[in-house]
Amino acid sequence: MTVQLFADEHVPSAVTATLRSNGYTVVTAQERYGQDSVDTELLRDCGRDGLAALTNDCDFVELHDRIDHAGIVVYTTPNPSPSAVAVAIDRIERSFTDDELRDQLVWLESWL
Repeated sequence: MTVQLFADEHVPSAVTATLRSNGYTVVTAQERYGQDSVDTELLRDCGRDGLAALTNDCDFVELHDRIDHAGIVVYTTPNPSPSAVAVAIDRIERSFTDDELRDQLVWLESWL
């Protein structure tokens, strides 16, 4: 399995570019929604489309228990190293199937 990701608008483009160069499918909020997006709508769409949300927006943590989703990977480090994020995503991918990741809240820093 290769986890498919949805990067919200807070994820730096260097992170999405690094993940893509490592073979991950990454859809960004800007590509799908433009400048205006609503977190609840994003999370519902991600769940429907099988995309795990990658974010550092704590609003997603609050939505975790209220909305069915394909997984939320959240980080708190400001300006994370793109290569470190890729390593953590690799580890998460090896540890969860799509079904196991569904409706899970995963803290990225725990996988570094």
